[in-house]
Amino acid sequence: VVAGTALCFVLASRHAGERVPSALTLFSVGVLLAAGQLAYAGEPVRFRPVAPALWALSGVDGTDATRALLDAALPQLPLTTLNSVVSVCHLAKQLAPEAKVTPRSVACSVGLINLLGCPFGAMPCCHGAGGLAAQHAFGARRGVSVLFLGGCKMLLALALGGPLVSLLGAFPAPLLGVMLLFSGVELARAGVRLAAAGEEAATVGLVTAAATLSLRTGVGCAVGLLAALA
Repeated sequence: VVAGTALCFVLASRHAGERVPSALTLFSVGVLLAAGQLAYAGEPVRFRPVAPALWALSGVDGTDATRALLDAALPQLPLTTLNSVVSVCHLAKQLAPEAKVTPRSVACSVGLINLLGCPFGAMPCCHGAGGLAAQHAFGARRGVSVLFLGGCKMLLALALGGPLVSLLGAFPAPLLGVMLLFSGVELARAGVRLAAAGEEAATVGLVTAAATLSLRTGVGCAVGLLAALA
């Protein structure tokens, strides 16, 4: 029932125009439902303001740095390169041909985000084709939408602190599923446009996807590069 209602609402809002904030509405409703569920279970959400970490690297030694490099950074590199640089640039050119997006600028942006944020306790971050597709699918067309999203996240984190994890964990899965559905459709449309661009581009995309799904991301990246050069 929840998923069907949310699906009808999104479809109706799209018919009404892009100015209807369907994603923001679904998220707000989901947060209220999650808070109600926690309150019913005897775990009401309480405001517990927290201060951000001033320096999160205290106590980190060479062993920690080596382990992070070998177990986290290097295995993540192919995925970040494909999803956060290559895919983002390709999708951005499809959705906004007038935008000046280059792999160099996107890669530098990802690097700066982590170099500046992680020492102060931020989780590793990156751009992503899925996020870009979701934002475009729900009406975002300007950079201010991302600033608004980031500001809301910071406000919620500072105001709620630890209870925010429980609140998001109780977020209704049907609402999340509907939002992910429309994001996936936007990505699928990009794949269709890729196939229409030519047989070679479609072949490289399919080979890369098959290798990534059946093996692992690093192998899929290497196979995709070889297919593109062949």
